[in-house]
Amino acid sequence: MQVLCAVGAVALVCLALLQAAQVESASVSGQRQLLKGSLVGRRRLPPPPPRRGNRLGDDAVTTHWYPTQLLDHYDVTNDARWSQRYFANPSLYEEGGPIFIFIEGEGEAQSGWIAEGGSFMYSLAEELKAKMYVLEHRYFGKSRPFPNITTENLLWLTPDQAIADLARFIEYLIDQGEMKEGQKVAVFGGSYPGNLAAWSRYKFPHLINAAVASSAPVRAKLNFPEYMEVVTRSIRSVDGDECADNVQRGLERLRKLAMTTDGLKQIQKWFYMCDPLDTSNKLDMDMFFNILSNPFATATQYNRDNSGAKYSIKSQCKYMKDKKTDDDAAAALADVFVASQYFIIGCIDWTYKANTESLRSIEYKGADRQWVYMTCTSFGYYQTPDGDTIFPKGYFGLDYFLQQCTDAFGENFAEKLNQKGVTRTNVVYGALKPDVEHVMFVNGEIDPWHALGVVEPLNAESPAVLISTTSHCYDMYPNQYADSDELRQARERIREFLIDALYESPDSDNPTISP
Repeated sequence: MQVLCAVGAVALVCLALLQAAQVESASVSGQRQLLKGSLVGRRRLPPPPPRRGNRLGDDAVTTHWYPTQLLDHYDVTNDARWSQRYFANPSLYEEGGPIFIFIEGEGEAQSGWIAEGGSFMYSLAEELKAKMYVLEHRYFGKSRPFPNITTENLLWLTPDQAIADLARFIEYLIDQGEMKEGQKVAVFGGSYPGNLAAWSRYKFPHLINAAVASSAPVRAKLNFPEYMEVVTRSIRSVDGDECADNVQRGLERLRKLAMTTDGLKQIQKWFYMCDPLDTSNKLDMDMFFNILSNPFATATQYNRDNSGAKYSIKSQCKYMKDKKTDDDAAAALADVFVASQYFIIGCIDWTYKANTESLRSIEYKGADRQWVYMTCTSFGYYQTPDGDTIFPKGYFGLDYFLQQCTDAFGENFAEKLNQKGVTRTNVVYGALKPDVEHVMFVNGEIDPWHALGVVEPLNAESPAVLISTTSHCYDMYPNQYADSDELRQARERIREFLIDALYESPDSDNPTISP
């Protein structure tokens, strides 16, 4: 029996059909699909900006290319060049206004950030009469320095090169007459691009006057168990102990079921496995429990109660309600998993080998290979359950993530190189204590990434705000009816910071910026 489930009104009926389907008949069909979100489902990139339809602001956004971006900004003997994509919206600009640059990160750039209603930055641009740009990150989207992404070609995929791209881009705008020498510039970024926003102000203060770093994990860390610890606390704080306890109970029951032949058959049926789970393969077991943690981790990271199941703790926890037996809790986790896959045709190949094969592909097929390279060489950020969490210890630990590095890029990309990259990033950029002014750090307390962010002011000129009611990058979006007073107050603080940093006269009723 083959069943296709799509998101929509028939989702519940479809889910029931899926639960009734027999894995054996699905396997006979020969259709094997891979796991959705098997690799880096918890990348920090924020969800895309809201779509507003064909409103006036959309028409004002145009696509451009910086055709002579340098491949290597730090080797003067290397004059290789490539074309970097960017978007522009000058429709709000008036003489004397600033330049706003939205920094993109580990995914294709979204022009909607500078379209009407697409971001809080747009609202600020309306008030301050700013000209807006979005700069796509090298090796992501259409900004491709090489025709493929071999390990050798990825050598220049570093945060150092990325912020130098930004500096060169500003110089390019000056050369093209798009901005004036000395014109005020503010940069904005969320998640890893939040790092780039802070670091670009740190490294290029003569070009960048202010930075807003949202949900920026500026401290690199190899083993990052705090992520799952915050997930656990956030689930308990948002939806109560019942959900968290049932998740923990269900995962423990699955661990015990995997020890028996009958239990493995039940797991195979629940999770639409083409083949029984290979308990002798540690990497397969790691992947199994990592995948089951993903819906709860992702929902916590992007918690938005009014944005559907993908981005809401409550929407995931609706499966884990009520007092459940251990078997009921395990079966509920299967329901959560099925919903996270959106559709299942035939059966699912749960093997680590099949689901990580794409990491070795040198073609541009998304962002997984590029981002994993950056974690292996610069950041770590490996989200293990080694701390005080509801997730089972002993699975998807540091070795699991390090194995992905060596499988994708070679034996040299082992723990020693990973740790060297993490140490270098923290030394070069100052981790949680960079000596920088005119950077504002904004984090949400529900967001697991705030554990690696700046949550206390660095100095009088670099404030920080921790919003108890929000998660990852929430402050970047435009004001909405359901926003909390605390979130609205945080956005007002961003506004006041920006006026102060750019105009140096926060009490002025009608500030102007001289180029």
